[in-house]
Amino acid sequence: SNVRKGAVLEGKITGITKYGAFVEIENGIEGLIHISDITWDEKQKDPASQLKKGQVVKFIILDVNLDTHRISCGLKQLEENPYELLRKKYPSGVIIEGKIKSVVSFGVFVEIEPGFEGLVHVSQIPDGKNLKLDDIYRVGDQIKAVVLKIEPDAKKISLSIKDFDKALEKEEMARYIKQDDSPSSGSLGSFMNIQR
Repeated sequence: SNVRKGAVLEGKITGITKYGAFVEIENGIEGLIHISDITWDEKQKDPASQLKKGQVVKFIILDVNLDTHRISCGLKQLEENPYELLRKKYPSGVIIEGKIKSVVSFGVFVEIEPGFEGLVHVSQIPDGKNLKLDDIYRVGDQIKAVVLKIEPDAKKISLSIKDFDKALEKEEMARYIKQDDSPSSGSLGSFMNIQR
């Protein structure tokens, strides 16, 4: 029988409820795809907007409970967690540019890709504790920040503006050192004049 945990099958959607959809596993045996296992997109709250009765879908059996005769199935588990993909794309220390989506008392939310927002916590904003954030940061503004970490399980993206300044400084220094190995007599001369 195909009815085992981890099996990837194709079946027809036989019914849709507000908490999920039923899928035919084999003749007379149905499994439930809970709403939280349909898509990674948490904004999607209505199974009927994503699945239609009679539609054939590819799914994975997540759990088989013989006592309750319940079989849990999932669709999203056949796709990679988008936060995992983001973590690969934006490793820690990478500079990103994004649009400010909201400004709250504890920080600034920045959209780094459509549908994905990171938080610049107030502790990651230079002098952030003493600033009125919505005086400085406006919704819709473009902003640069450094990725601190992306946590796929918690669906959290942590960003820093403080570290962005540091990363930029480091980049500038590296460029400056590369450009100019020996101080020019001009800059040395003007330095000497300042000293007098």
